[in-house]
Amino acid sequence: MSSGLDDSLRCKICGGRLIGDLERGEAFCSVCGSVLDERLVDLGPEWKAIDYEEKEKKVRVGSPITPRFHDYGLGSEIEQTQNYEQTKESLRVWQKRLRTSTSAERNLAQALSKINDLCECLKMPIVVAETAARTYRQLLKKGVVKSKCVAKVTAAIVYFSAKVHGIERSVKEVSEAAGVDMKAVNKYYRLIASEAPVDHPPLPTVEKQIARLANLMKVSAKTERLALWLYKATKSATIQDGKSPSGLAAAYIYIASVMNSENIPQREVAAVADITDVTIRHRYREILENFVIKQTLKPLKDAA
Repeated sequence: MSSGLDDSLRCKICGGRLIGDLERGEAFCSVCGSVLDERLVDLGPEWKAIDYEEKEKKVRVGSPITPRFHDYGLGSEIEQTQNYEQTKESLRVWQKRLRTSTSAERNLAQALSKINDLCECLKMPIVVAETAARTYRQLLKKGVVKSKCVAKVTAAIVYFSAKVHGIERSVKEVSEAAGVDMKAVNKYYRLIASEAPVDHPPLPTVEKQIARLANLMKVSAKTERLALWLYKATKSATIQDGKSPSGLAAAYIYIASVMNSENIPQREVAAVADITDVTIRHRYREILENFVIKQTLKPLKDAA
């Protein structure tokens, strides 16, 4: 059984990525094959489970530590049962209060709850929620988010974390899911990008925007492939300089839909891409003015 180790661990000889063989306890390079460690320790359980029910029966520990909760998921709650007494109710209330005794803990618990709810609403992966929670903790320690609207800050942090992991979500989607203003999300995003102790998010690419628009518009795979092929074939600095990736992606999707006879209206593409019809017309005219797109028609084999 092989598993990829941390990407920061590299081979000392060629710089390749290391792969761990847990059965033999070895760590070897994926490029040159050099064995760099022969004493790896398997930190997983000693038992095996076929399905989730068997795993629940055999597991002897709780859930792993996660920064998505203010107590890292290590807290406990007093459960309400049928034979519930007043004394137990009082203990439950006080136990809940002691978990967030200070104002900083209450602020952290409220913010992390909003981050988890927002990520779940936007169907974000867990890694985005964990990055957002970790970033909020670090900014709270520095005092950057002190005395600021929790809903607006958490929306900006989720948007920032999504961009860090290369997940395309527009500011409009995040602001609507959080119920806050787009201007506030942009404002706090700039603040977080300048103060957050993490790598700056990568710039959005036209390829990812094409895939995102094709998924939202539910166009055919043929149209999506054609749009990507047109972009790669017509990639030019004169077209992309100072242009929004979403505008270019919308133009390529529109051209590909016309070539495949899907004929998606410009207003529908513009509404999904959150741009105007004029932007799409300008972008596809620039593409057609700089390049000549030819379409070859082939006769059917079964035709008489």
